[in-house]
Amino acid sequence: MKPETRSVAGIPGGISEFDYFGTTVRLRDGNRDGYADLYVVGRMGGNLRLLGSKAGITTAGITTVDWATIEGMGQ
Repeated sequence: MKPETRSVAGIPGGISEFDYFGTTVRLRDGNRDGYADLYVVGRMGGNLRLLGSKAGITTAGITTVDWATIEGMGQ
């Protein structure tokens, strides 16, 4: 994964060669609002949940999540 992945406006965390941001992603409606939220794994800058909305995935309201939460979604 290229380190530039976190360079998108609104995505917290610095750009790091060994972050591997986005190597694991999951879509789930975690807050049960009817829109799929995007869960993204990142080693250095943390794992993130980007909220889904009527317009699509948004950087507003990003939260960090535990890796086990994201990994468990693959089961």
